[in-house]
Amino acid sequence: MSYIPNPFIIPVGIAMGILLAMPFGPVNLLGIQRAVERGFFGGMAAGLGIMAGDGLIALGTALGVNAISGAIRDYRTAIQIVGGLALIGAWA
Repeated sequence: MSYIPNPFIIPVGIAMGILLAMPFGPVNLLGIQRAVERGFFGGMAAGLGIMAGDGLIALGTALGVNAISGAIRDYRTAIQIVGGLALIGAWA
């Protein structure tokens, strides 16, 4: 018995992938609106701006997490003493 694949698997898979990957945040909807109003190049410019903004937010987040973990590493002994005193105070 030979297996004949359904010819609609590939196009349906591509369509579902595009629909599932489409972001629906307010900034991304603005980018889609720009693409519809101003065409391909307007949509590309809006998309590049959105991507740059998201990258800056991710960079700030990464640097903030690094700063917090560095502060915890530097003041670990003081944090442990204060936490231990807090536990003793809560227990008593």
